[in-house]
Amino acid sequence: MTAYGNAEFWEYIITDEDGNMIGVRDDLPESAKADYEAFLEEQEYARDHFMKI
Repeated sequence: MTAYGNAEFWEYIITDEDGNMIGVRDDLPESAKADYEAFLEEQEYARDHFMKI
């Protein structure tokens, strides 16, 4: 689990029919955007380095 396990943005995620995270709702508060963007960067880094998080 990443450092974002209890982050506020989880309340706003959008998933596809398989349960995969595909984004966040438009009403994501400003207070959660920085954590969400950092989470996306961490995911991209892991993908680029063949790491499983």
